[in-house]
Amino acid sequence: MKNKITQVFLRVHYVIIISLTLIIMTIYTDQFIRIILGSLCGLYILLFEIYFLIQNKDVHKLSRDVVSILNMTSQKRLIDFPIPIIISDSNGEIVWYNEIFIDTVGTEYMKNFNSTYQISEDLLTTRVLKVFFADKHFVSYQDCSILSGRELYIFYLFDISDHHTLIYEYNQTRPVVAHVLIDNYDELFQSAKESEKSSAMALIDEAVNKWAQDSNGILKKIERDRYIFIFEKHDLTVFVEKRFNILDKIRNLTTINRSFPTLSIGIGLSAASFSENEELANQSIELALSRGGDQAVIKTTNGFEFFGGRTNNMEKRTKVKSRVVAQSLTDLLSEAENVVIMGHKQNDLDSFGACIGTYRIAKSLNINAYIVAERQNNLAKLLFEKFDNDPNYTDVFINENQAANLLLQNTLLIILDTHRPEYVQIPKLINIARKIIIIDHHRKSADFIPNSVLFFHEPYVSSTCEMVTELLQYMDNTALTPMEAEALLAGIVLDTKHFTIMTNIQTFEASSFLRKAGANTVNVQLMFQTDMETYMAKVKIINNAKIYKKVIAYSIWDGKTSEFFKISGSQAADELLHIENVQASFTIFYNQDGSVNISARSYGFINVQLVMEKLNGGGHQTMAGTQIRNCTLAEAEKNLLTAIDLYLTEFNINI
Repeated sequence: MKNKITQVFLRVHYVIIISLTLIIMTIYTDQFIRIILGSLCGLYILLFEIYFLIQNKDVHKLSRDVVSILNMTSQKRLIDFPIPIIISDSNGEIVWYNEIFIDTVGTEYMKNFNSTYQISEDLLTTRVLKVFFADKHFVSYQDCSILSGRELYIFYLFDISDHHTLIYEYNQTRPVVAHVLIDNYDELFQSAKESEKSSAMALIDEAVNKWAQDSNGILKKIERDRYIFIFEKHDLTVFVEKRFNILDKIRNLTTINRSFPTLSIGIGLSAASFSENEELANQSIELALSRGGDQAVIKTTNGFEFFGGRTNNMEKRTKVKSRVVAQSLTDLLSEAENVVIMGHKQNDLDSFGACIGTYRIAKSLNINAYIVAERQNNLAKLLFEKFDNDPNYTDVFINENQAANLLLQNTLLIILDTHRPEYVQIPKLINIARKIIIIDHHRKSADFIPNSVLFFHEPYVSSTCEMVTELLQYMDNTALTPMEAEALLAGIVLDTKHFTIMTNIQTFEASSFLRKAGANTVNVQLMFQTDMETYMAKVKIINNAKIYKKVIAYSIWDGKTSEFFKISGSQAADELLHIENVQASFTIFYNQDGSVNISARSYGFINVQLVMEKLNGGGHQTMAGTQIRNCTLAEAEKNLLTAIDLYLTEFNINI
């Protein structure tokens, strides 16, 4: 293309010079001057013709070289080659293409065709590659030759558009299996009359059936509160684009006593058979329920996707489940020779208190029990030091190597206050353990620890300490010491923000049980004291607060951080909620290991767990957080605001 432009420019220049010469010749009447000018003009024309002759010779040579690349003997055979061909240099300038290329891509495309094609590095180094021209798909086979010192690439293009379309249509018609569940059915109709139940269910059935009719799928009601829905993948694309608006439609229905129903949808796809997709759908519905319901979860062979989950967790706890889990836990402990107990990284009062309570359960069954605890980087350091100095806890706290050696034997690993592999205190212990028990209250994430023999998971409970306290009430011979009771009560106080959120009858019953066991509330309150430096840092964090979109407060701390600073950051996030009109708060600061920590709090209108999940974090609707590695505070701020904007857009929250 550049050569063509240059030739056009030179020829225009050529014409201008001749024209000017003729004009000048007409001005002068002296014949001698005319002869001189005419001779110069003739010489100029002769030199230019010689130049263009040389240029044309190079062009003809390039054409011969192109012919030689194709191993052909005539220009006609080159033009009539039966597949599209492009020849390009290493700069991406297309020097030649044949007629069939024009016929294949179309004349409309060729009108706007730029002869400079961006040749990617992959295209130059890979002999076979898929390329895209004019809405058509090709498989390109490339060869390279050095001709006249010029590196030329020849691309043989095989049109696979029909094949590509066939694959696309096949994938779009793959079967998808979904379980649709009215996840608060029992709560809706607990005391309803049959007539009221029938009319309410008619509204729900009508809404679900109307939603399903938008596809070509099959919807069948298989239980009183459950449907099975089979449809094709292209319908799933529409559901995703609409963000599963059926969730909002069901939630907006008014049923008995003005209570609203909610749906959970579990979807399985990408497996080889219907039965495998149905199993994936079961996993999805279980995950949706464990995250609080009112959401859709898609499970593929590559992972999970989540939609919805805006409403508060609905209370679905029963003491029957705690009693059954207590019996199962007793059986598993009785089969083990040793028990290793572990919380999450940077143990807080809830994590460490739950470890203490679980230790007492194991000891009541005369099982050797040990707690993995870091003496440094521990947010429950004051409580830890109390037990570390207690003679009854001599040799109870072990390090990573001791725990690894124990797990090689018949040892049970109990993980508390987390269910994500990357958040446990010593992640490699998960791979060593033969049997794992998980007790946690955080909403379930997609990257949960698999293959646990017992997963006691209650996202409706205030704290893991409350869950362990409930188990203790069903255990025989589990007399807590006052200090152990205080450790468990401190965990409940921490996660309920001194009994202001996530509390219910069971929370106060568990606290009453611990109070009877000797817990002193003053001693519990003393566990929340911090040093002067940490307290002043909290005040400064609050002072740096900014308001975003009128209802969100966030603050960035770029100063020095101590090992207890995470407590200050979390407490500052709590305090920011006291600002007028603020519905959610975030604090951003560096951890001592260089990672960036974000603590998130809310009153429930904004689900901070969903915001933190966009940053690979998690937690509860009202209390969540994340840690980001290889990130600056400025980058963390930008990522946080982006996550907030995405959340507000997804749920159409206008602020």
